[in-house]
Amino acid sequence: MAAEKKAKESLSLEEVVASMPAVRRRAETRMGRLRSIVDIPGGADLLDVGAAQGEYVAAYRELGYEAVGVEPWDGAREMAAALSGRLSVPLEIKKGKAEDLPFEDGSFDVVISTSVLEHVGDLDAAVSEAYRVLRDGGVFWFNSASSLCPRQG
Repeated sequence: MAAEKKAKESLSLEEVVASMPAVRRRAETRMGRLRSIVDIPGGADLLDVGAAQGEYVAAYRELGYEAVGVEPWDGAREMAAALSGRLSVPLEIKKGKAEDLPFEDGSFDVVISTSVLEHVGDLDAAVSEAYRVLRDGGVFWFNSASSLCPRQG
């Protein structure tokens, strides 16, 4: 029987640390694909919306991006602080939600939102906020679960 999949936000520090090699590979693949379709400068400012414990923020920082995250859940941000110490990677995860991002207009070259938009209360506001914080020529990359997906919970 397959192991039950836990919500990312509920993982322990040890589970998050153990997931980092796979997270690093996915982050590198994602950024490679994005760079193949849009010019992303080296050291680009990147925002991870719904950053959870910050594992992708850490991976993007390790790849040379100026990555920060936003996460509404206090427990996940506390775990990000612990992960930062464990990995010796500075992580900035601000309190906030997709519908009201705590950043100035035009702050980022890349905004990434992974499995977040299906959970927001106001989709139009969340998408508008992503575009508000993007610089001209920036890219908003997102994925979202489909209610038609047979593997979705």
